[in-house]
Amino acid sequence: MALLSVFLLDSTASAVNPCEEFVLLQQNIRAEAIAKDSAIAAFKAIIPKLDAYFAQSHRGVSKRSEWRFPIEGYSPQAVGGNGKGYRAYGFDFFAKTRHNPHPAHDIFILDDNQDELDDRTEEPVRVLSISSGVVIEMKNEWSDTSRLRGGKYVWIYDPDSKRIFYYAHLRSVFVNLGDCVVSGTPIGEVGRTGFHAFKRRSPTHLHFMTLQIGKDGLPKPINPYKEMRKWKRK
Repeated sequence: MALLSVFLLDSTASAVNPCEEFVLLQQNIRAEAIAKDSAIAAFKAIIPKLDAYFAQSHRGVSKRSEWRFPIEGYSPQAVGGNGKGYRAYGFDFFAKTRHNPHPAHDIFILDDNQDELDDRTEEPVRVLSISSGVVIEMKNEWSDTSRLRGGKYVWIYDPDSKRIFYYAHLRSVFVNLGDCVVSGTPIGEVGRTGFHAFKRRSPTHLHFMTLQIGKDGLPKPINPYKEMRKWKRK
Protein backbone atom coordinates (compact mmCIF):
# COMPACT_ATOMS: atom_id res chain seq x y z
CA MET A 1 0.00 0.00 0.00
CA ALA A 2 2.89 2.38 0.67
CA LEU A 3 3.81 2.17 -3.01
CA LEU A 4 0.38 3.52 -3.91
CA SER A 5 1.03 6.59 -1.79
CA VAL A 6 4.28 7.27 -3.64
CA PHE A 7 2.57 6.66 -6.97
CA LEU A 8 -0.16 9.19 -6.26
CA LEU A 9 2.41 11.90 -5.64
CA ASP A 10 4.43 11.08 -8.77
CA SER A 11 3.91 13.89 -11.28
CA THR A 12 5.04 11.58 -14.11
CA ALA A 13 1.89 9.47 -13.67
CA SER A 14 -0.25 11.92 -15.66
CA ALA A 15 -1.44 9.17 -18.04
CA VAL A 16 -3.43 7.57 -15.24
CA ASN A 17 -7.12 8.47 -15.13
CA PRO A 18 -7.42 11.00 -12.25
CA CYS A 19 -10.59 9.25 -11.08
CA GLU A 20 -8.52 6.11 -10.52
CA GLU A 21 -5.99 8.22 -8.60
CA PHE A 22 -8.79 9.47 -6.35
CA VAL A 23 -9.92 5.89 -5.68
CA LEU A 24 -6.37 4.87 -4.76
CA LEU A 25 -6.04 7.84 -2.44
CA GLN A 26 -9.30 6.91 -0.72
CA GLN A 27 -8.07 3.34 -0.28
CA ASN A 28 -4.83 4.57 1.26
CA ILE A 29 -6.67 6.85 3.68
CA ARG A 30 -9.08 4.10 4.77
CA ALA A 31 -6.22 1.66 5.26
CA GLU A 32 -4.12 4.27 7.10
CA ALA A 33 -1.39 3.52 4.56
CA ILE A 34 -0.51 7.14 3.85
CA ALA A 35 0.61 9.99 6.09
CA LYS A 36 -1.81 12.90 6.37
CA ASP A 37 0.61 15.40 4.79
CA SER A 38 1.13 13.06 1.85
CA ALA A 39 -2.62 12.52 1.48
CA ILE A 40 -3.23 16.28 1.42
CA ALA A 41 -0.53 16.78 -1.22
CA ALA A 42 -1.98 13.95 -3.31
CA PHE A 43 -5.51 15.37 -3.08
CA LYS A 44 -4.34 18.82 -4.17
CA ALA A 45 -2.50 17.27 -7.13
CA ILE A 46 -5.54 15.27 -8.26
CA ILE A 47 -8.07 18.14 -8.36
CA PRO A 48 -6.52 20.03 -11.33
CA LYS A 49 -6.37 16.74 -13.24
CA LEU A 50 -10.06 16.15 -12.55
CA ASP A 51 -10.81 19.69 -13.73
CA ALA A 52 -9.01 18.99 -17.01
CA TYR A 53 -10.65 15.59 -17.39
CA PHE A 54 -14.12 17.07 -16.96
CA ALA A 55 -13.38 19.94 -19.35
CA GLN A 56 -12.50 17.39 -22.05
CA SER A 57 -15.27 14.90 -21.34
CA HIS A 58 -18.29 16.69 -19.85
CA ARG A 59 -21.86 16.52 -21.17
CA GLY A 60 -22.54 20.08 -20.07
CA VAL A 61 -22.25 22.31 -17.02
CA SER A 62 -25.40 22.70 -14.92
CA LYS A 63 -26.04 26.16 -13.50
CA ARG A 64 -26.92 26.47 -9.81
CA SER A 65 -30.47 27.33 -10.86
CA GLU A 66 -30.68 23.90 -12.51
CA TRP A 67 -29.56 21.84 -9.53
CA ARG A 68 -31.89 18.98 -8.57
CA PHE A 69 -33.10 17.60 -5.27
CA PRO A 70 -31.31 14.22 -5.04
CA ILE A 71 -34.34 11.91 -4.61
CA GLU A 72 -36.87 11.72 -7.41
CA GLY A 73 -40.43 12.33 -6.29
CA TYR A 74 -39.45 13.71 -2.89
CA SER A 75 -38.92 17.17 -1.38
CA PRO A 76 -36.80 18.66 1.44
CA GLN A 77 -39.55 17.56 3.83
CA ALA A 78 -38.01 14.09 3.56
CA VAL A 79 -34.77 15.27 5.19
CA GLY A 80 -34.44 13.73 8.63
CA GLY A 81 -35.00 16.00 11.62
CA ASN A 82 -35.68 19.00 9.40
CA GLY A 83 -31.94 19.19 8.82
CA LYS A 84 -30.95 18.91 12.49
CA GLY A 85 -29.15 15.60 11.98
CA TYR A 86 -26.17 17.38 10.43
CA ARG A 87 -23.07 17.26 12.68
CA ALA A 88 -19.75 18.22 11.11
CA TYR A 89 -17.64 18.88 14.21
CA GLY A 90 -14.50 16.73 14.16
CA PHE A 91 -14.76 15.69 10.50
CA ASP A 92 -11.43 15.17 8.74
CA PHE A 93 -11.46 13.91 5.15
CA PHE A 94 -7.92 12.63 5.57
CA ALA A 95 -8.63 10.47 8.64
CA LYS A 96 -9.89 6.89 8.65
CA THR A 97 -12.47 7.85 11.30
CA ARG A 98 -13.87 10.77 9.27
CA HIS A 99 -17.43 9.38 9.35
CA ASN A 100 -17.64 9.26 13.16
CA PRO A 101 -19.43 12.63 13.10
CA HIS A 102 -22.40 12.98 10.74
CA PRO A 103 -21.59 15.83 8.31
CA ALA A 104 -24.48 14.77 6.11
CA HIS A 105 -28.24 14.58 5.76
CA ASP A 106 -30.31 11.40 5.74
CA ILE A 107 -33.17 11.72 3.28
CA PHE A 108 -35.91 9.16 3.95
CA ILE A 109 -38.32 7.47 1.56
CA LEU A 110 -41.68 5.83 2.34
CA ASP A 111 -40.71 2.21 2.89
CA ASP A 112 -42.39 0.81 5.99
CA ASN A 113 -41.76 -2.84 5.05
CA GLN A 114 -38.11 -2.09 4.16
CA ASP A 115 -38.20 -3.76 0.75
CA GLU A 116 -36.37 -0.78 -0.83
CA LEU A 117 -39.50 0.16 -2.82
CA ASP A 118 -41.64 3.26 -2.47
CA ASP A 119 -44.80 2.30 -0.57
CA ARG A 120 -46.89 4.51 -2.88
CA THR A 121 -45.65 3.19 -6.22
CA GLU A 122 -44.07 -0.19 -5.33
CA GLU A 123 -41.15 0.93 -7.46
CA PRO A 124 -37.50 1.70 -6.65
CA VAL A 125 -36.75 5.37 -5.97
CA ARG A 126 -34.12 6.94 -8.19
CA VAL A 127 -31.25 9.05 -6.87
CA LEU A 128 -30.41 12.03 -9.08
CA SER A 129 -27.16 13.90 -9.45
CA ILE A 130 -27.60 17.33 -7.92
CA SER A 131 -25.21 19.07 -10.27
CA SER A 132 -23.04 18.36 -13.24
CA GLY A 133 -19.75 16.61 -12.52
CA VAL A 134 -17.62 13.51 -12.87
CA VAL A 135 -17.94 10.21 -11.00
CA ILE A 136 -14.68 10.01 -9.07
CA GLU A 137 -15.51 6.91 -7.04
CA MET A 138 -18.33 4.39 -6.91
CA LYS A 139 -19.08 0.97 -5.46
CA ASN A 140 -21.78 -1.21 -6.95
CA GLU A 141 -21.24 -4.36 -4.89
CA TRP A 142 -21.85 -4.95 -1.20
CA SER A 143 -22.73 -7.86 1.10
CA ASP A 144 -24.32 -7.82 4.55
CA THR A 145 -21.12 -9.34 5.95
CA SER A 146 -19.19 -6.17 5.08
CA ARG A 147 -18.51 -3.52 7.71
CA LEU A 148 -18.34 -0.80 5.07
CA ARG A 149 -20.63 1.95 6.31
CA GLY A 150 -21.55 3.46 2.95
CA GLY A 151 -22.62 0.21 1.29
CA LYS A 152 -23.08 0.92 -2.42
CA TYR A 153 -22.19 4.55 -3.07
CA VAL A 154 -21.23 7.26 -5.58
CA TRP A 155 -18.85 10.21 -5.22
CA ILE A 156 -19.26 13.03 -7.76
CA TYR A 157 -16.97 16.04 -8.14
CA ASP A 158 -18.37 19.22 -9.70
CA PRO A 159 -15.47 21.36 -11.00
CA ASP A 160 -17.76 24.37 -11.52
CA SER A 161 -18.79 24.69 -7.87
CA LYS A 162 -15.67 22.96 -6.49
CA ARG A 163 -17.91 20.61 -4.53
CA ILE A 164 -17.76 16.88 -3.92
CA PHE A 165 -21.05 15.06 -3.36
CA TYR A 166 -21.36 11.68 -1.65
CA TYR A 167 -24.47 9.51 -2.12
CA ALA A 168 -24.55 6.35 0.03
CA HIS A 169 -26.65 3.29 1.05
CA LEU A 170 -27.76 2.77 -2.55
CA ARG A 171 -29.79 -0.21 -3.76
CA SER A 172 -28.14 -0.07 -7.16
CA VAL A 173 -25.65 2.14 -8.99
CA PHE A 174 -26.23 3.32 -12.57
CA VAL A 175 -22.91 5.10 -13.28
CA ASN A 176 -19.31 4.04 -13.73
CA LEU A 177 -16.00 5.53 -12.70
CA GLY A 178 -15.15 8.49 -14.93
CA ASP A 179 -18.70 9.06 -16.18
CA CYS A 180 -19.68 12.70 -16.60
CA VAL A 181 -23.20 13.68 -15.59
CA VAL A 182 -25.48 16.71 -15.60
CA SER A 183 -27.97 17.82 -13.00
CA GLY A 184 -30.84 15.35 -12.79
CA THR A 185 -28.93 12.38 -14.21
CA PRO A 186 -30.12 9.17 -12.46
CA ILE A 187 -27.06 7.74 -10.69
CA GLY A 188 -28.67 4.96 -8.66
CA GLU A 189 -31.58 3.96 -6.42
CA VAL A 190 -32.25 4.50 -2.72
CA GLY A 191 -31.46 1.35 -0.74
CA ARG A 192 -30.40 -0.17 2.53
CA THR A 193 -26.76 -1.15 1.93
CA GLY A 194 -24.11 -0.37 4.54
CA PHE A 195 -23.11 -1.73 7.94
CA HIS A 196 -25.75 0.22 9.86
CA ALA A 197 -28.22 1.06 7.10
CA PHE A 198 -29.24 -2.54 6.34
CA LYS A 199 -30.28 -3.25 9.95
CA ARG A 200 -33.98 -3.25 10.77
CA ARG A 201 -33.64 -0.31 13.15
CA SER A 202 -32.63 1.96 10.26
CA PRO A 203 -35.40 3.41 8.03
CA THR A 204 -34.60 3.35 4.31
CA HIS A 205 -32.75 6.51 3.34
CA LEU A 206 -30.11 8.22 1.23
CA HIS A 207 -27.03 9.41 3.11
CA PHE A 208 -25.98 12.63 1.39
CA MET A 209 -22.83 14.65 2.13
CA THR A 210 -21.42 17.80 0.52
CA LEU A 211 -17.77 18.84 0.68
CA GLN A 212 -16.56 22.26 -0.45
CA ILE A 213 -12.98 22.66 -1.66
CA GLY A 214 -11.78 25.89 -0.08
CA LYS A 215 -9.16 28.42 -1.08
CA ASP A 216 -6.63 26.29 0.77
CA GLY A 217 -7.40 23.43 -1.61
CA LEU A 218 -8.86 21.22 1.11
CA PRO A 219 -12.32 19.61 1.24
CA LYS A 220 -14.50 20.65 4.15
CA PRO A 221 -18.09 19.67 4.90
CA ILE A 222 -20.80 22.26 4.39
CA ASN A 223 -24.46 22.12 5.31
CA PRO A 224 -26.58 22.53 2.14
CA TYR A 225 -29.95 22.25 3.90
CA LYS A 226 -31.07 25.82 3.12
CA GLU A 227 -29.98 25.40 -0.50
CA MET A 228 -32.01 22.21 -0.85
CA ARG A 229 -35.22 24.22 -0.66
CA LYS A 230 -34.29 25.93 -3.93
CA TRP A 231 -33.27 22.80 -5.83
CA LYS A 232 -35.63 21.68 -8.58
CA ARG A 233 -37.75 18.60 -7.97
CA LYS A 234 -38.58 15.87 -10.42
